Amino acid sequence: MRFDEIHPFVRYARIFDESAVPDDTTLIPRDARLFYCYEGEVAIEIGDFACELTKGSLLIIKPGLAYKYQMNLNTHFKIIGINFDFTYEYSHLTRPIDIMSIHSYNPDEIVGNVCFDDAPELNSYLYIPSIIPIESKLLKIEKEYRTRTLYYNAKISGILTDVITKALRTVTFANTKDDNDTSLIMNVIDYIHKHFNEKITNEHIASRFNFHPNYLNTLIKKTTGMSLHQYVLGIRISNAVSLLETTSKSVGEISTLTGFDEIANFSKHFKKVTGVNPSNYRKINNISKSELF
Repeated sequence: MRFDEIHPFVRYARIFDESAVPDDTTLIPRDARLFYCYEGEVAIEIGDFACELTKGSLLIIKPGLAYKYQMNLNTHFKIIGINFDFTYEYSHLTRPIDIMSIHSYNPDEIVGNVCFDDAPELNSYLYIPSIIPIESKLLKIEKEYRTRTLYYNAKISGILTDVITKALRTVTFANTKDDNDTSLIMNVIDYIHKHFNEKITNEHIASRFNFHPNYLNTLIKKTTGMSLHQYVLGIRISNAVSLLETTSKSVGEISTLTGFDEIANFSKHFKKVTGVNPSNYRKINNISKSELF
């Protein structure tokens, strides 16, 4: 599945400490788990890798992935823990699902195990040493779950989506060659939004911001999930849709205003994105409006 298809279902949320954790026992969760270190420190071992959780650390693991706490007599921590699914497919299972041990492991009892095409980090485990800005959001999830006021499920699902999105973006931006690349890419994106109606090309944008075209394309794809060419086209088509819906300008005028060199090229890309050509889109949209109002 694609990441933009997630609709998290939070099955359990709590703050726990070392007293609630079994010592030196390998655990296998039936649903996905999120751990955020709120206080102290502890290591969670996944295979041969030990994720060092200190204040602000985040760990998300998929269902069925074995892990173990590394603890000693001096270990102290508080963790915000969330048991969840990425979809609502198993939302009828509202109570916390017991964790499995190595001896009781049964793959048929895993729930909500999905595979992401565009977010491979979530297909195993996602570890971020420091992401403190999400702490307040996780505390809201814990409080909403604990108090269970009206519509709390919908609210915490939205908050968790925001948290996971921020985590994925943090990993994406951390993989750039230079810390300055992140701010530069945001400047590039801002430039595209302001100049999409001009005859801009990959080479033009790369030259303006002193990037090699191939490297710029790589950074844009990491940031947006699209190539630079696809991103520019998307912005142009989005603005074309707005003009078709809100103005009486001709298709030819809109083609020019959104940066296309000719109407045929505009119509081809517009149909590829929306499924219909610009003229038919306008007709369909006008019918929809008349039916609604």
